[in-house]
Amino acid sequence: MPKREDKRYSISDFISGGKGSTRADCIFNLSEKIEGRAVDISLSGLGYEIRDINDDRLKELVKSTDMYIDLVFDSESILVGVKNVWNTVTKEQSVNVCRGGLRFEIIADDVRLRLNERIRAMRDPSED
Repeated sequence: MPKREDKRYSISDFISGGKGSTRADCIFNLSEKIEGRAVDISLSGLGYEIRDINDDRLKELVKSTDMYIDLVFDSESILVGVKNVWNTVTKEQSVNVCRGGLRFEIIADDVRLRLNERIRAMRDPSED
């Protein structure tokens, strides 16, 4: 049984194809803001990557289960309540790299519509 509810779309493929945003960041609103990059997205959640995160901030992120993030496409910021579903930490070129998955838990109806439009454009870029 697959763990993901919805098909995820690669944000980097969408951006590199020149079809949409030039950035897709996720800013974790914890005791200090932690900035990362959204890797893939669906209507139910997203995958992220944070490079060069210090140990204290990493521990706080890994221990957090429910939090708010700002999902930023270019200059559009979307505030979403998320659940930390999974994460893994590796050392790459002597820096911490955290990758993980978040499930959308709290999302306003108008925000869900805007997010749906972004995902629709990734799913079928020919409709632009």
